[in-house]
Amino acid sequence: MNLILSPRSTTMKRVLEDVAYFTTEDHTLLVVFKDGRTRNYPLIHLWYYESEVV
Repeated sequence: MNLILSPRSTTMKRVLEDVAYFTTEDHTLLVVFKDGRTRNYPLIHLWYYESEVV
């Protein structure tokens, strides 16, 4: 799955590939990749996020 992020600081979108799953925790978007890596994105810095199944 791909996860598409739209940060508030730019008009460009960021595509995260090979996402296993994602969820929100408090004010944070938690992203877990297929290889086990994790990333946290503060929701205050994002306009929106969307998923795309590939």
